[in-house]
Amino acid sequence: MSNQSPKKKERQSELPPAGEVALVQGKGFRCMAYRDKDGKWRDYLRRDELPEPIKVLSTIQS
Repeated sequence: MSNQSPKKKERQSELPPAGEVALVQGKGFRCMAYRDKDGKWRDYLRRDELPEPIKVLSTIQS
């Protein structure tokens, strides 16, 4: 049984899969990013880890 709240599970299911590029917004920034294999958001160009919370604005189709 999972310890996560239903709301958190719902938000995670709305996230793009790991490796898929998305336009995201955080506090004071907006950029292209992807989630790594550990589920952490990373800047698409610099590969730096992005601070939470992250809002997905749109996904980018390849």
